[in-house]
Amino acid sequence: ALFRVQTGYDSTVLSTVGPAKNLTQLLKLQVDLLQMPNFEEEKIEWEIQALLEKFQTGTVDFTEGFGWQVERSVYSEKGVWSNPNFTWQEPLSFQNIEVIRQKLIAFHAQYYQSANVILSIAGQVRREQVLEKVAEFYGPMKSIQPQKLLQVVPREVPSQSSFRYRHLRGARRHFIRFSYPIPGQLSEDYYPLLLLSYVLGEGHGSLLKRSMLGNQGSVFDVWVKVESFRSHGTFSFFLKPYPEKIDRAEVQVLACLKQLKDLGVSAIQSERAKSLLLKDHYKRLQSVEERAHLLAYHQSLGDYLNRNNLEKRLESITPQQISLVLKRYFSEENLSLFEYFL
Repeated sequence: ALFRVQTGYDSTVLSTVGPAKNLTQLLKLQVDLLQMPNFEEEKIEWEIQALLEKFQTGTVDFTEGFGWQVERSVYSEKGVWSNPNFTWQEPLSFQNIEVIRQKLIAFHAQYYQSANVILSIAGQVRREQVLEKVAEFYGPMKSIQPQKLLQVVPREVPSQSSFRYRHLRGARRHFIRFSYPIPGQLSEDYYPLLLLSYVLGEGHGSLLKRSMLGNQGSVFDVWVKVESFRSHGTFSFFLKPYPEKIDRAEVQVLACLKQLKDLGVSAIQSERAKSLLLKDHYKRLQSVEERAHLLAYHQSLGDYLNRNNLEKRLESITPQQISLVLKRYFSEENLSLFEYFL
């Protein structure tokens, strides 16, 4: 079996991939982690040492670590991340082992309970067998009040007081990120923003890849990513520029946004974005692990059946709606520019 644990800003995901005949053992493994975690100080020290070595030696993906700093900086003004200058060294000091241990115990007691778990299973298993084992393993566990179903929230335009700039050194190559705060997954603007990311940076026919890549281009690579949670998110442009063309690359991104604001998103661009987004969605559904993930993801937003509504949602979005979110969220004062150089 293949077992993974991934912790994000708003959830921890424990995923197991294995033969359907081993369903009982796989369920028992996850339940044991929920009920009987190991909080021995020696094990905590090992994990701290591994984390510190990764950050000190630079073996952590620099784009991911840089992304954490971006998220904290973009949202620190609103209090989402309180300290944009946070580093791992201080909270992971070995002098704080007992403090860390007590925090882990308290965190586990608060969140790792059956009523706070979304369990999704995909594959060739019998529903009756699954329900029987879930009741057996999860039933005796302590429970908390279940969440209410989440509803689409009214539009709220996130904003910051002014343009932000940050320059860091220590990368193995030049790296630039433009970030704009956007609303979260429950906003009615979420899917138009997702389509906008495909218009700008997905596929070789996207606006940025056509204008910035190639022999006469300014970057080795450029891509766009929407990182969104329930209440907030970021819309980011990532650049790996040629050293002698850094200024040109930055200007090209801003010029592309201005031109798209002036001209608007065309019907052809909108349909292309929808086709690519649906293609990626159906490609994900080919994986049993991704099917289980999408079921849990949509259940966390209110209803797992919404997983099947993507095509219907996209059909209702017009090019004008995509153009509106571009004008609504991509103002100069909302921009945070981060340069990470050698």
